[in-house]
Amino acid sequence: MAATLKNIALVGAGGILGSRTLEALLKHGKHNVNVITRPSSKSEYPSSVNVKQGDYQDAAFLEAALQGQDVLVSMLGFAGLPDQHAFFHAAAKAGVKYVLPAEYGAPSGNDAQVKAAPLIQLKRNDHELIESLGIKWIGVVTNPWIDYCIRYGVFDINVPEKKATVYTDGAPFSTTSMGKVAEGIASLLCLSETEIQKEFANNFLYLSSFTLTHPEIFLAILRVTGTTEADWQVEKSTTKDLVDEGWRMVNGGEPAGHFKIVFGAAYTHGLGGDYSELLHNERLGLGEEDLETVVKAAVDAAKPGGFTAGTTLKLK
Repeated sequence: MAATLKNIALVGAGGILGSRTLEALLKHGKHNVNVITRPSSKSEYPSSVNVKQGDYQDAAFLEAALQGQDVLVSMLGFAGLPDQHAFFHAAAKAGVKYVLPAEYGAPSGNDAQVKAAPLIQLKRNDHELIESLGIKWIGVVTNPWIDYCIRYGVFDINVPEKKATVYTDGAPFSTTSMGKVAEGIASLLCLSETEIQKEFANNFLYLSSFTLTHPEIFLAILRVTGTTEADWQVEKSTTKDLVDEGWRMVNGGEPAGHFKIVFGAAYTHGLGGDYSELLHNERLGLGEEDLETVVKAAVDAAKPGGFTAGTTLKLK
């Protein structure tokens, strides 16, 4: 039997995506999972997981924590992204073979998307750094997480308050549930090392649950809530308006505007937001999901407000 990448180091395992990925890895039962956390972490893990706590700025700790690991999976949130580079350098010194950087979003291999949304260039910068250190990277492309975006109003659809901005000219785009992202990563890491090297080394894993337009997502929410558009406060807008608003925010010193630009790029015709022809779902044996089941679970957990990005975001 071909060898697998058995030892997996997971950073950010207590987060909303990291916890799901840890669960998926443990469900497969084929890996030794090592979680790296800060001492301040309050997350609890199963006894089968080896937990290493330390300062993310302590290079000696990171190198020691990554000794013997085949793969580093980074699932740090936006606030923790600056810490990634320390992990990359430590992984190189520890002999880690592969890094999955905290990507899990827009297709950074698509030149049109990168040009339209400069934030995506940061992912390419990470790939270049990882390669320069002598490690291989795997970029996990998911586009917006449909359940997360509904739950937290990131699609500009506020379920608790029944307020929505609908981008009526939006093109179909790929969108993935958090569960599908987690299962896709776990299934990838169950492949043999030979398969991973041949198909995914310094390359992308493309995952998606559905291909939808922004208005179709709003209609799905109406169906599961048993409401009509008349029950909501709805504003009709365009993808250009969304992108223009994002640039106004960025130029006014609000980094969160970059995320409006990224979403606008995903919704815009001709920019590669629909990557359904590139999917690896079937290759990994991932099953199909039911749209209304996913949307209903997200609606039931929906919270008022919306997404805000950290103010430390910088483009390099």
